[in-house]
Amino acid sequence: MTTASTPATPDRPSVAGDPSRPPLPPGGAWHLLVIGGGTAGIVGAKAAASLGASVLLVERHRIGGDCLWTGCVPSKALLAAASRAASAERPSFPDREWPGRSAAGDPPDMQMRAEIMVGVPAEQAWALVGERFGDIGMWAAPITRSTLDAAPGPGAVRTCHVRGFGPVPAGVVHERLLTFDVAGRSLSYEADGLPGFIARAVNRWSVTAQGEGACTVRAQATLTLRGPMRPLGWLVRSRLRASATAVLDELRHHLETGTPHPRKLAAAAGPGAGSATGNATVR
Repeated sequence: MTTASTPATPDRPSVAGDPSRPPLPPGGAWHLLVIGGGTAGIVGAKAAASLGASVLLVERHRIGGDCLWTGCVPSKALLAAASRAASAERPSFPDREWPGRSAAGDPPDMQMRAEIMVGVPAEQAWALVGERFGDIGMWAAPITRSTLDAAPGPGAVRTCHVRGFGPVPAGVVHERLLTFDVAGRSLSYEADGLPGFIARAVNRWSVTAQGEGACTVRAQATLTLRGPMRPLGWLVRSRLRASATAVLDELRHHLETGTPHPRKLAAAAGPGAGSATGNATVR
């Protein structure tokens, strides 16, 4: 992300240039121009840059905007001091969790479905996807190691050490099972430890028989993005599309051959090896 800030005068409006004009990025054009370096502008620009977009942020005065310099931050400091003074004069009561609207209750910004045909019986695919839910690190290239803290079922938490995929950087992601239907061969889980611009993420997986020797594995991701990132949902979706295609392809290879996909082997051999391509259908 490049930031341009030029002092403004009445006869010379602030622009990115003369001599602070930033050089054009490779390709000769910016993917995104953010006008205003306030809270929303900074968050949106940083999030887009973290997803690989070339971003130019233009601010005519001071980076941070009214929130940092004259509004939210200074006023909250005064309110905090007043609150402490007031609390010293009256008894305190425990906080209560109010029902109603929350980030998780907002309508989802994005849903993505992916599916792939696998040449093994549905029972065999479910054994890997469901019964061995904690073993995803054995076959998915973005995941270096995975553990499950209990038998598969609602409330069990899978811990995944990831090398980074889609909009998710390297780190640790915790996935808590919400539903686990053995008879219906389906499950759902909510992920925690994702980038801050993702308010909530829920994945649903299912396995459907296609005759005796084949099945369809489906994955559906539902994401709720925080406000400043909602206009960039298309960028998050494009990164997730590539990752979903690759992971389903790795699953099919492991089921049909009994061995890890070449991408998984390349990823284990060193960072940056392998390419993210596959034959899954993504919508």
